[in-house]
Formats: sequence, C-alpha cells, structure tokens
Amino acid sequence: RSRGAVRMADGALVDWLRASGATVSGVAQQRDGLLELQRDARPGEELVSVPDALHLSEASLRANVVGSFLDGWPMAAGEHAPLALALLHESFLADASPWAGYIRALPPAGEGSLDVPLLWSDAEQAELSASTTLPVRALLAELAADYAWLSAGPFAQAPDLFPPHVYSPQRYA
Repeated sequence: RSRGAVRMADGALVDWLRASGATVSGVAQQRDGLLELQRDARPGEELVSVPDALHLSEASLRANVVGSFLDGWPMAAGEHAPLALALLHESFLADASPWAGYIRALPPAGEGSLDVPLLWSDAEQAELSASTTLPVRALLAELAADYAWLSAGPFAQAPDLFPPHVYSPQRYA
C-alpha cells in the first residue's frame, strides 16, 4: 500500500545528517526519502551513525522551553508522547530548529501523507486489529489521553508557544 511519498530534494536528509555530525556511508537517499543500501554490507558494519545531540527524545524536549510546561505530564502513550510533541515543536520552529533539515525530510502532515496504522481509517484499523495483535487502538487512546492533558495544561497556559494550528490533535497523533 502506498498513499504518498516523502517530497524532498534528493540527498537532502543525508546532507543534513552529515552537516550535523552524523556519519553516512554505503547508503544513498532515494526520491521517496528512504535510505537505500548502495553496496554489499558486512554483518555488523556501521552504515549510519547519528550522534546523541541529534536524537529527538524526551530529554531533548525537556531541555528546551517546552520542558518547563511538562511537570506532572502522565505520558499515557509512553515514549511516543514526548516524541510527537518534540516533532510538533521543532516543526513550529521551522528553520530556527536545529532539526530543520530532518523535519523537512518528514512526510507532510495530513490525510494520506504517511501509510502507518496509526493514521489509517477506523475501518482499516478494525481490520488490522482483527488480524493481528498490534495494539493500534490502545495506542491511539493513550495518545488522546496525553493530548487532553497537554491541551488543558501547557497548550492553554501558553498559546503563543503552542499555537493550535501546529499543536492540533491530528498533527499530534
């Protein structure tokens, strides 16, 4: 199934990775944004190494201005919650973000932009749930609970930092 592709300049992600301190060898970026092996690789060979400073995580989120609003956040969706919020925040910062090159490499937000179960229709998710043990619906419920907490707390307290058009439920999930 394919509903859309990453639209970006060829090599832009690899260029950003290298410019940001990552090492990349033996792979090239394809038009769809994916990295593809360009030669045979030996077992255990390192093809891409991303320094810790480039990791988007709960720690990186709490280290920026957003972190001061997150005390007491229950994070029902576990590690997915801060990553979703970090991606939203960095996309809001646009070119001012140290992750701007990476954010530009991501598929655009919205219906049909990315083919992952979390973004499928209710009918498609029901079909998946009937045929596998993937906890898609449970994760969606956890993300909704996290978004409700964020919406009532930090988003309401600092609307200039968390504008609704960026920090919407659709973009968060």
